[in-house]
Amino acid sequence: MTTNIKLSELAPPTPNDRIPDDQLTREQLLTHTDNLRQQLKRAVGQVAFHRVVADSHTRAYENEKQKGRALNEENKRLQYEATHDPMTGLHNRKVINHDGEATKFFEAHIGESAFGAVLDLNGLKGRNDAYGHAAGDAVIKLFAKACQESIRFEEEENEVSPNIDRRNIVSAKDFAIRTGGDEVFFAGLGGSEVGENVMKRIMTRFEELQREEISNLTPLTCSYGVVEFDNGDVAAAMDAADEFARAAKDQYYEQTGNIRRR
Repeated sequence: MTTNIKLSELAPPTPNDRIPDDQLTREQLLTHTDNLRQQLKRAVGQVAFHRVVADSHTRAYENEKQKGRALNEENKRLQYEATHDPMTGLHNRKVINHDGEATKFFEAHIGESAFGAVLDLNGLKGRNDAYGHAAGDAVIKLFAKACQESIRFEEEENEVSPNIDRRNIVSAKDFAIRTGGDEVFFAGLGGSEVGENVMKRIMTRFEELQREEISNLTPLTCSYGVVEFDNGDVAAAMDAADEFARAAKDQYYEQTGNIRRR
């Protein structure tokens, strides 16, 4: 007699229906082990894949960060080169343009006393004629260094700190700008009396540097003119100071008896 049983009537297998591992045949054990090995390999492969993806994303992120830093440094370099004199490291005339850093700085301090001074080397033409332009350039660099070392910073309270990079004007109260071959425009906060004191400091340091670096030659001096302003117009202050510097230069030639070469 044949009995027909529907599949839906079969009870689902229970854990007790599983053949114990110790009753599996050798072939079944090998198959079971191989299945486990394949599953493990797939799992390891997935982990490795995700690790590769994660490492790739990390490298891409680090590369982008490095590119960003490099671009930022390049922008800073270009900005520095655009606003600084390559020979002396002083600022150039661009910082006193209508949107220049010096212009913005003094416009932000309208109403406060400020000074502008033009300094012009004395006797540079004679030094060039006697010893060559390399000797003249060496003096100009020492002159610029004296100006840089005399820049005052907010935290210094008018004292000079040798540990501060004077090419960075973010916290500076003064600007030293090379406006010509041997001419520097120096501007800062404080009235004309403060400006005179800064000029004396520059002159003293300039002489010291020359005696240290060019001890076999007589130190050169410089003529200067100082004006006071409080309207933020640093360009106008430079023009006014230049007139006083020219007068001082004429006085130098009268006193020394040298012929001025224009």
